[in-house]
Amino acid sequence: MKKNFSPIIIIGIILLGIVVNSCSDKSKLSEEQFKIIYSNFQTPSEENTLWCYWYWINDDISKDGITKDLLAMKEAGIGAAFIGNINPDGVDGKVPLFSEKWWECMVHAVTEGNRIGVDIGIFNCPGWSQSGGPWVKSDMAMRYLTFSETTVKGPENIKIQLIKPQNEFQDVRTLAFQAPTAEK
Repeated sequence: MKKNFSPIIIIGIILLGIVVNSCSDKSKLSEEQFKIIYSNFQTPSEENTLWCYWYWINDDISKDGITKDLLAMKEAGIGAAFIGNINPDGVDGKVPLFSEKWWECMVHAVTEGNRIGVDIGIFNCPGWSQSGGPWVKSDMAMRYLTFSETTVKGPENIKIQLIKPQNEFQDVRTLAFQAPTAEK
């Protein structure tokens, strides 16, 4: 009698084989491999250098300043810099963002970075990285969840004012549950 295996069983067997194979000791590094990784961490290669954010604040840039910054970056071991244009006051400085002079400074930064050996990148928006800028008010800004905890005795109908965990606070959910026995 010929047995037919369903595709699900075949896929399951293959996945089980992959999992078992991945749990083997093949992933352990030899002493020599470890020494190479350790050495490369101690002295990074040209392809594996530090990167940094390079903020151009309040449109206060110049070609001379750009060159000096890039030379200092190279001396400190920085291999790439991401330019972020930050203007907290929203008032144009001596080199307004996207002006002709700003574009000249940007070309200069890329050209000088290439000459000095520091790769240049740029954020995808003017502002505080990719999160926005001063025009983003608190009700539109990034947030985090926090909580407060109130213990009550039940079962009964209870009407209480819950504690606000922060000054700037917006209710998301109220969660009520019976306390675990271990908490008593």
